[in-house]
Amino acid sequence: MSSVRQLRLFGMQELSTRLRVSRQRADKISRQKGFPEPLAELERGRVWDADDVDSWIAANRGPAPDEL
Repeated sequence: MSSVRQLRLFGMQELSTRLRVSRQRADKISRQKGFPEPLAELERGRVWDADDVDSWIAANRGPAPDEL
């Protein structure tokens, strides 16, 4: 029996919350080279695989102040 991974998605609001920055700053970060490509661009905006974003954050941003 194979396991199926449940897909978690982030839109811009979730991305800004996870990054702990404004939506405007999250938009700039998401356009930087090396940031995960969005899975799709919907009418309401881009969406990303949350696991890809979390991996990028772990590799590029370091712990949040309350995680130290």
